[in-house]
Amino acid sequence: MNSCWLSILIPVYNTEPYLRECLSSIDRQWQAGIEVVFLDDCSTDGSASLLALFEKSYPYVRVVQHKANSGLSQARNTLLGHACGEYIWFLDSDDYILPNAIQQMKLGLVGEPDMLMFDYHMVPDGIGLDNSETKASRYVSSFTSSKAGNLQNDRRKLFYGMYRSRRFQAWARVVKKSVWAVSPLFPVSKYFEDVYNTPRLAINVGTYRYLRISFVAYRSREQSIVRKPDMNKIRDFLGGPRDVLAEWQMAGVQLSSRDRFQYYKFCGVSYINAIKMLKQSGLDNKKNLQEARSMFMDNINRGLLGVVLLYLRYLDFPALYRLMRYLRLAL
Repeated sequence: MNSCWLSILIPVYNTEPYLRECLSSIDRQWQAGIEVVFLDDCSTDGSASLLALFEKSYPYVRVVQHKANSGLSQARNTLLGHACGEYIWFLDSDDYILPNAIQQMKLGLVGEPDMLMFDYHMVPDGIGLDNSETKASRYVSSFTSSKAGNLQNDRRKLFYGMYRSRRFQAWARVVKKSVWAVSPLFPVSKYFEDVYNTPRLAINVGTYRYLRISFVAYRSREQSIVRKPDMNKIRDFLGGPRDVLAEWQMAGVQLSSRDRFQYYKFCGVSYINAIKMLKQSGLDNKKNLQEARSMFMDNINRGLLGVVLLYLRYLDFPALYRLMRYLRLAL
């Protein structure tokens, strides 16, 4: 590996109360060859001052500043341009890494896979660095594989495992910078950017490994975008997976009907969740419901009957019933 083997990239916008804990979780297990790069996206709280203090106090910390608030996707894209490491790990500034994550990561990178995936804990806001393993936290698997720990190169299984688990968070994986160099950047001014980006990034992954180990404590906060939905967020949520099947097949990956079914099922679950978000926000009028249904049909890009037959083929009757029930709401 290079002398700088890992760049931890952390976009920041108005997360001052969480920054010390985020950096402390890294500092407790920092090793030579790791850089931490923060980007302040024009915060209006005390985040910028705290980051300046970090840069003075920790030799492995660098701080980048946007001249105008540009959003999460652009912040990540800017950070990529400043990264020196062989591997890239994005981390959210209100989250923190769990004990031994970096040592486990280094072991997982033996053989130099293009991508290393791992699990995480969801913790309520208020659960701190020293008590994240309490009963209040929930373990979440980020990938589905019968070969956890093994170095793999079957891209069909990579596609299947991602869509089966339905977890696309950028911070639940580290990826070689060389893979990022030939992959699409995060879509600017879009919500749910990971749903769009991660499957397209994975097209360029040749080898990968999944560790059934939790590395990250992800805070469940009231400010989450899914808790304050609007129609623009719904459009971005449903638009993320569009054309993914075609792009993977154009890249030479021969997906089976079983693989495609997981994609269709993901689109179906996303559609159901979108309808729930519309109801939650009082936006479930006929026009919005029909638009969501139309976006779902565009995503599957085939007749509904063909998708129904796949549900029947794989005996997933409960999921088919739920999908049809929500599709009827938009008629």
